[in-house]
Amino acid sequence: MQVYIEYAVFDNLIVDFFLLAETARLLKVGSKKLRLIASSVLGTVVAVVLPIADVPIIIAFIIKIISAMVMTLIAVKHTGVLSYVKFFNVFLLLTFLLGGTIVGILSLMGIPYDLAAYYSNKLLPIGLNVLFAVFVAWGIKKFLRFNVSSVCVATDLYETEIVVGGVKFKAVAFFDNGNRLHDEATGLPIIVCKRGFFKKLTDKVELKPRGVLGFNTVAGNSSKTYYFTDYVVVKNGKVGTVRHAFIMQGDVNVSGADVIVGKSLVQG
Repeated sequence: MQVYIEYAVFDNLIVDFFLLAETARLLKVGSKKLRLIASSVLGTVVAVVLPIADVPIIIAFIIKIISAMVMTLIAVKHTGVLSYVKFFNVFLLLTFLLGGTIVGILSLMGIPYDLAAYYSNKLLPIGLNVLFAVFVAWGIKKFLRFNVSSVCVATDLYETEIVVGGVKFKAVAFFDNGNRLHDEATGLPIIVCKRGFFKKLTDKVELKPRGVLGFNTVAGNSSKTYYFTDYVVVKNGKVGTVRHAFIMQGDVNVSGADVIVGKSLVQG
């Protein structure tokens, strides 16, 4: 069998890096590019050597599983055995899903391909097709997110002042009626801050922890610490009402917004 070595290297580096990075993103695990690259290189070496060595298919399968176990072990820093097992399983699931999707699309479009030789249409490495598809999907996602969030700018964004440790911070708040995060003891709402805005706070003042908020995600149970503020003013119109609330870092995916607030802070 003829194997296009340059295609095999290019293909595996792209696909492995994408799969590992996407697994880390889905499980909300911090990842460093150097570790992801090192893991991708390991997968590439195995993928290139196996066809040349011409080992029996069963042995090749076992070697690939072992290499996947090692790749997922070094790709990110795991907090424990359960964290590693989740990462490994999601990585395998994404691998099978991506492989099936590629075969399905190429077959549907009538494009000749050879997965063992790492090419499609006798011209392009399959990994290049994947890279192109990923960039297209990323562009569509960004376009939709920007346009959808822009629709609600006029009515759902508010000028806000958050005072912590005597220091006043100006922010743009997005009103999310579904944000019902609150402190169980006091009933006071919890404001979700974008990573960059939260860093601005922590760079200037030392935040005082109030408690830990537990919640469920796709990756399992998780928790975040939330902190005291002096007070918060959300300007609904020309005036704003001084209110008390807590803050925590979280995901804010609305264009132009620094924080997400709930109904109690906007409407009282």
